[in-house]
Amino acid sequence: MRASSKSALALLAIVSTAILIILGAFPTKQTTQSEEPSIKHVLTDIKVVPPPEKRELPDFASYADVKEKKSAFFNYLLPLVRFSNQLIQVDRERFKRVQSDPINLKSPEAKKITRRLNSRYRIVLERFPDSSFLDELDKRIGQIPESLALAQAAKESGWGTSRFSKQANNLFGQWCFTEGCGIVPARRSKGMTHEIQKFDSVGDAIEAYVHNLNTHRAYSTLREKRYSLLKEGKSPSGSELAITLTEYSERGAIYGKEVASLIRYNKLEEFDSPQSI
Repeated sequence: MRASSKSALALLAIVSTAILIILGAFPTKQTTQSEEPSIKHVLTDIKVVPPPEKRELPDFASYADVKEKKSAFFNYLLPLVRFSNQLIQVDRERFKRVQSDPINLKSPEAKKITRRLNSRYRIVLERFPDSSFLDELDKRIGQIPESLALAQAAKESGWGTSRFSKQANNLFGQWCFTEGCGIVPARRSKGMTHEIQKFDSVGDAIEAYVHNLNTHRAYSTLREKRYSLLKEGKSPSGSELAITLTEYSERGAIYGKEVASLIRYNKLEEFDSPQSI
């Protein structure tokens, strides 16, 4: 009787184990449905972009030869401009991978990424019904042609010799409006409160410049032009985008034409990296 009970218990244990193994190997439909969609692939294989070596702004006023000064100026700035564009490209890769999979848009990871991008690129969701904010992000997360950045830096800073470039690392004439945020212009008009923004490095100034063109309402025409060209399969050139900068300067349309002319004269579009959507 005791031996028979042991055999029965052993048989019952074997059967129970088999059932558990089967259930583990074949999860129920209910378990599958309750799983959250995942976009882990969005984050895992995007390369970390190493920053270029930090270098202080050279003394460009010491160059006697104009060609040598221009060459030194472009060679100094180009790696910094390209690094800023590489940071933009990292954001674009994240955006594209979230955007390309409708299921992923509902996942917690996707929502987290889009919230960060909306904040970084100053998307006010109330202005964009439904998911149209994705179209606006698509226009804002874009690179600035190297030729445009180099030409504007040269024009705004007197080829790196201006007081603001030397004392504030500000090569693009960016303003700020908090007292003490920068340097007060000597010829600031009465009633004006702006200062020329001070940056810790030239690299920081370039990143702020790129961010400004990608987010400020004054440069929506630039973003629309860039997006339109990319949709046509064309890589935007600096001179094409320069003429949209009618609000960058009080000179209006003339300013954009001057920047475009500077680009062409110095053959700066040779530095432009190809872009695509």
